[in-house]
Amino acid sequence: MYNMEQTLHEMIQKMSGDGFSLGERVVHITLGNHARSHMYICEPWKGMYLWANQIADIHLPYEGVLDGQLVTLNYCIDGRCEVEMPEHSYIYMEPGMLCIDSHEPKDGYSYPGKHYTGLELALDLKRLGNHTMSELAALGVGDEWIKSRLKERNGTYLSTVTENCAKLMSRIFSGLQNHDWRLEDYRFHVLWMLYELQHGASVPMEDKVYVTKGQRQIAGEVEQMITANLATHYTITDMAERYGISASALKKYFESVYGLPISYYLRQRRMELARKLLAETRESVGTIAEACGYINQGKFGVVFRECEGMTPLEYRRLFYHDRQKEESHAKTQ
Repeated sequence: MYNMEQTLHEMIQKMSGDGFSLGERVVHITLGNHARSHMYICEPWKGMYLWANQIADIHLPYEGVLDGQLVTLNYCIDGRCEVEMPEHSYIYMEPGMLCIDSHEPKDGYSYPGKHYTGLELALDLKRLGNHTMSELAALGVGDEWIKSRLKERNGTYLSTVTENCAKLMSRIFSGLQNHDWRLEDYRFHVLWMLYELQHGASVPMEDKVYVTKGQRQIAGEVEQMITANLATHYTITDMAERYGISASALKKYFESVYGLPISYYLRQRRMELARKLLAETRESVGTIAEACGYINQGKFGVVFRECEGMTPLEYRRLFYHDRQKEESHAKTQ
């Protein structure tokens, strides 16, 4: 495993240099705050980069220095990823979405909710070379279909994919994460994926919601406001009045960016805190309920059981039991 204190920009810059080839290796790279984000990357052909993303950060920096003709195919398995459009608007990848893009990110990649799992294929059309592209075209996976879709959609093509193609992409993700395939396996599955996409596995999205820079900023500020202290309660009306917009507009902006209504998003964050406090502290359930914004301990218990399938005390006992088994196992090693 490679632990690198470097930005995504630096990593790709190294990979794009002349003579560098990953060969048959899958390189595991950790990056972001506290190295919580992971990438598993290989190079099926020189100038073609395939990687699995497991992101636990809200933003990863990037500075474009590639002089190649870079096209990326990004498939979202879970979470959300921001795509900045040339006209300063934004769209958000969600599970099941595919984005084919020829634009370099201006200042990095953003992930609302600090969570994203996805498969990405980057093609440096300049570095791949005519010979390789001719070989791929002979196998039925040339790049003309990609170029035509990008031309039709001003450089950013959005689609959903068929169920079979989604399963194939998830299989490739697992192959990268476990890094137990041969180079031939990655090549075969990449060709299979590209062939499927070229022959009807992607369905263009026509009704995707675009978010302006101002709407994005409002949604982000509201998210920071409501999660800074989960014990504090805000009304949607009061928050909307701060920005001089209607409550319905605020709800629309927020859901467009974060993929959930404000109330559901807030409950998700409160349950995350509850699980952490139950597992890592000996605070009473009542104290934890208050810290999570529930004045009524009974209501907290009902919501927790709906989300986790067990009561708070059952969750604590289960976690304690599992931790004891891990510690006992570690002592015997």
